Amino acid sequence: MKFDQLYSSSSGNLYTVTDNNGKRLLIECGVTWTRLIKALNYNLAGVVGCILTHEHKDHSAAIHEVMKSGIDVYASAGTFEALEVSGRRRNKILGDRTLLGIEGFEVLAFRTSHDAKEPLGFIVRERETDEFLLFATDTSHIRQRFQYLFDIIALECSYDNDILQARVEAGDINETLARRLLTSHMEKTVTANYIQKHCNLQRCREIHLLHLSGDNINPQQTREEFESLFLVTTIISRGTDAKVAYSQSKGRCVMKIDTVCHYCGKQINPFEPQASRGKRPMTSKQIALEMGMDRHEVARRLPEMARKGLIMRQDRDGKELNNESRIARNR
Repeated sequence: MKFDQLYSSSSGNLYTVTDNNGKRLLIECGVTWTRLIKALNYNLAGVVGCILTHEHKDHSAAIHEVMKSGIDVYASAGTFEALEVSGRRRNKILGDRTLLGIEGFEVLAFRTSHDAKEPLGFIVRERETDEFLLFATDTSHIRQRFQYLFDIIALECSYDNDILQARVEAGDINETLARRLLTSHMEKTVTANYIQKHCNLQRCREIHLLHLSGDNINPQQTREEFESLFLVTTIISRGTDAKVAYSQSKGRCVMKIDTVCHYCGKQINPFEPQASRGKRPMTSKQIALEMGMDRHEVARRLPEMARKGLIMRQDRDGKELNNESRIARNR
């Protein structure tokens, strides 16, 4: 069994589990269809299914295209209802403690705790090798205790409480967002405690930490702490934080992507051939495609982004405007 983090952030999530015969099971489809098929090297022949944890766009953005391509999607009834795709031929319902066979895999679903309708986590077993994967993301905690010997553990490790509290006190993060992290996502010590107290690591060869939250955790330090504590290879995907700039004069947007590889520390821009190109004009529809969001949701959130300082006003030449120059221009 092989587990890969292809995308893992609040901008989009896509993971694959590959068996000994090259068959792949998708976990999540929270990126655009273009990104998804590119990440799979444009080869869907070996994909046997897609399992979804919940309905949020960063986990389900490409669900319609996945089903249209002939891939069965497995999720809870609540997730399908929230996505308004109930009753479709490619929908296969999973419930709490449901065990289901998907080609060379067996999937056991279990309930998680998140601000979604009926979120799930999964235990995936490869039948041929009898290897087990524990997968859970976007959950504040895991209630269940499992007796399996996991070969791979992939759990959310969203934020470090000390860093988050410091940012709240400094006014660097919106309190509503901070509160949502506290109630809907798994904190670093919660993840570590669950692994330490409730997971038998006798066979574990990899720990994957998922869905790290931008400036609210130190990825390199976290990886080192987990490897030191558990003596197991710990893998963290590179993180992407996106900031959007909106030009009121032309109705155009600029997306600035700051991507850092947490292994080498290099700045990477996944949307441009050269990182030095930095910004480029984009419409709200283009931003929605890049971020795996609904374009109406992007348009609706632009004023909110302005209040949070994520919007940069620009004149027709692309120069940033401060408040004084904006007032002068309006006169």
